[in-house]
Amino acid sequence: MAESKTRIFYVLSFLGSLQGNIVAPLFIVFGLSLGLNIAQVGLLFGASRLSQFIFEIPTGIFADSYGRKKSILVCYFLSIFYSLFYFFSSNFYVLLAGSIISGLSLAFISGAFEALAVDSLGVSDQEQPRNRIFIRIGVITTFGFIAGGFFGSGIAYLNLRYIWIVQAIIAIFALILGWKWLEEKFYHEEKLNSQKMAIKEVFDKIKNPTMLIIKDKSIFFMFLVAILITLASAFYLVSWPIILKEILAIPVYYFGIISGIAGVFFLAGSLLAERWSFKKGTINTILLSLISMAIFYIIFSISRNIYLSLASFVLIDFFNGGFSPLFYSFINSLIPSPQRATILSIYSLAGGGASGMGEIIAGNLLRFFMPAIVVLLSPLLIIIASALFFIAKIKS
Repeated sequence: MAESKTRIFYVLSFLGSLQGNIVAPLFIVFGLSLGLNIAQVGLLFGASRLSQFIFEIPTGIFADSYGRKKSILVCYFLSIFYSLFYFFSSNFYVLLAGSIISGLSLAFISGAFEALAVDSLGVSDQEQPRNRIFIRIGVITTFGFIAGGFFGSGIAYLNLRYIWIVQAIIAIFALILGWKWLEEKFYHEEKLNSQKMAIKEVFDKIKNPTMLIIKDKSIFFMFLVAILITLASAFYLVSWPIILKEILAIPVYYFGIISGIAGVFFLAGSLLAERWSFKKGTINTILLSLISMAIFYIIFSISRNIYLSLASFVLIDFFNGGFSPLFYSFINSLIPSPQRATILSIYSLAGGGASGMGEIIAGNLLRFFMPAIVVLLSPLLIIIASALFFIAKIKS
């Protein structure tokens, strides 16, 4: 495996997370700065998630039928397109169209990027090289996330709307690099012909794993836990920019820096997760992380001290960083190997749908309740999720 072939995947991973977190911490305040109400901004947020949810399977079929490289390049092209929507327009319906396109763009790269890396680098049957590539991609993605937060703060200090033109420029750069350096093996004609039945095959493959999820109480409970935690994150995600701006009076151009620092804490939590699980056990570490997240959600919600609130903000990410990889690993331990990929795809779809609906619900709740009240729903959901997780462990 030539190192030069892997480098392009590292570069594109960095650029993707860089452009994503230039915008993410500032999206809520950007929408409010246009004169939209919080329900409209929540709808823009949720529309992107739901769009990705809806198009996840069709774009996967496209990638398998016409090539993963083409699917990735379509993602970058659509990223340029919707960024310009946001840069030039303040009309809610134009922005809503942009949000739908943004979800579609994410659906085109979701799965296709990892699949192309495995296939083009020839590591599908080589466990250690494959693990090394994905570990590096994960670390590089986190660094891109952190850099995006700091970079976004600098752009917002000049002009908040400029975040979109910078995102478009990064997408253009990624499009050029991907077109020139990504390689893909030729799809044989018989494989292309077999794709004519792809949609029927997809539904046939989904049917049995879906029934397994419903019948296996342990897996079913884990799906419920994941959905509840995703909803908790959605309520928090829509609310925290308003708390920082309106209650703690923190200038908007610091949001990216704060988000970047939180990303460092998330990375630290992820790196410490293995050590914690070895000493305390995976189950205990997951429960400890959930309880800690609930506590710091409450502190962030009720505190009016800027230092205590910011400490809670980064510690939520720290414990989330410890929880996420261990929970994903635990779910994998419950899933039969022959149906693992399909069930994990359904898991991703459920998470995307819950996230989109949660953001829309949060936006509407914020029209009637203070953001601190909405954030308090997050620890409540996490406490319920912790109880379900404990019950599922007993049953398993």
